[in-house]
This record gives sequence, structure tokens and C-alpha cells, in this order.
Amino acid sequence: MNKKYTIAFDASMITDKNAGIGYYARELLYNLSTKADIYAFTNNDLLIQNENIKVFKIEGKVNLLWHLKVFFYIKKLKVDAIVSPSNFIYAILSNKTIQIVHDLAPIRYPSHYGYISSFKFRIYLKLATYRALALATVSQTTSKDLERFARRSKK
Repeated sequence: MNKKYTIAFDASMITDKNAGIGYYARELLYNLSTKADIYAFTNNDLLIQNENIKVFKIEGKVNLLWHLKVFFYIKKLKVDAIVSPSNFIYAILSNKTIQIVHDLAPIRYPSHYGYISSFKFRIYLKLATYRALALATVSQTTSKDLERFARRSKK
């Protein structure tokens, strides 16, 4: 008998645009819902609840405080996993997190992001690599970049 998993999903980056991380996250959410029960957390009205997706609208601007509030809701739900399509905070806080990594652009091209943003990205990613249940990438290039980053981080 197959167990149906329960997944908390950070849907805060989903917008009405059909491009970018928001589009990827929306498609991932609806595809995962065919195989698991999903608790989707957002701050907008763009998600459609169905028999496998329960939407939690958490008011407020999406920032660290918002994510911490969501994390405490998630802890009460006792989920099997957390899927985070962009923000590393869930992987840092919970070893049940499947962290999606889209690219390592802030590390590869720090001059485009600024020193502080690149530094924070590097630290958060390093912590996420140690804590996350799994890391998933959206491309082979990002996967190779992540492998190189992880090797350098272990030295």
C-alpha cells in the first residue's frame, strides 16, 4: 500500500506571470498535487484550492518575518516534507526541506548583485546544503555549479 505524502509548499513567489521562478513554482505545485496532499502558503489570491491543495493565505509582505510565521504554521501541521522553490530559510530551519536551486548567479556573477547580496546568498546556500533533506536543480548546469560550490565549501 502506498502512503500519500503531505507536503508544505512555499508558494510566496507565484505571480500571475507565465515566466520565471513564479511560473516554475506554480507548475511544480500543481504537478506535485497529483501525487501528494499539499499545504500551500502564499500572501495573495492567485492559487486555486482543489481536493489535494489546501491554500493558506498569510497576510503581509513576503520577508523573513513572513517566512518565520509560515514556518511555525508548518511545524504545527506535521508534514512529511517542505518544498521551497526559492527561499533558503526553510532548508536552514528544517531538515525536511527539499530545496530548489535555480542558479548560482549571485556567486558566479557577484558584481551584478552587490557584495552584501552575494555574500548572504553564499552563506544561506552553504547552510541549506548542510540542512536540507535534498537539493534539486532546474538544470544540469546549475547541478554542476552546485557540485563545485559544495566541494569548495567542504575545504
